[in-house]
Amino acid sequence: EEKWRYDEGLAQQSLRKVRGIVENIDNIRVMNDQGIEALVDGLKWGTSYHGAGWCPRHIEGTDHFLFYTLEKLTGKKFLHGQPVGLGVIVGSMLHEDGAEEMLDTISSIGLDIRPEAMGLTWDQLMEGLKLLRSYVNEVGLWHSIAHDVSISDGFIADLRSRLNQAHIHARTHTLAHTRTHTHTHTRTRTHIHTHPHTHPPPPTHTSTPKHPRPHSHIPPHPTPHPHT
Repeated sequence: EEKWRYDEGLAQQSLRKVRGIVENIDNIRVMNDQGIEALVDGLKWGTSYHGAGWCPRHIEGTDHFLFYTLEKLTGKKFLHGQPVGLGVIVGSMLHEDGAEEMLDTISSIGLDIRPEAMGLTWDQLMEGLKLLRSYVNEVGLWHSIAHDVSISDGFIADLRSRLNQAHIHARTHTLAHTRTHTHTHTRTRTHIHTHPHTHPPPPTHTSTPKHPRPHSHIPPHPTPHPHT
């Protein structure tokens, strides 16, 4: 392509950003400082086409092309991460490279990319996947594997199976984590209830003050009247 030439340096930098996300998935799940920094670093790279001669090839491919196809087909508005995440899996499966790792990464942070989670039916997604090749060629998007491969019914069946399995696994993991957290919390509350903290009683003063109370109007000893 004359307009958007392949740049190996940009491609390798994009891969490093991907690894930065994958390797921080536990931090991202709990949203600690390290996880937030990894996300921000990746999102900053998402606008790097400004400094690359406006070349978008290293930040958008089949992942976003599926997103655009579904928007065109349905007229719906989506939460960006769901259709793009689905597109990542579709693209990885078409390349036969990294689909399992990408799906595990996406599902482990609780992102549901099944069509029903986006308000789509499987029939709509199937139509979008079948339309993908003609759409990207028609509008002239920069070249990707989506330009050359027709998606089969067998591919879609495999995709559906993978997404459903990942969703079940993610729900099982979430429920197990919730039960563990609840059990730990209950044990902590029980321990506090059965082993209350005790405090020593306040000190008892038994000594007599050396001086009378300053606000007392009764003298310590009776004073005789001067005329008696």
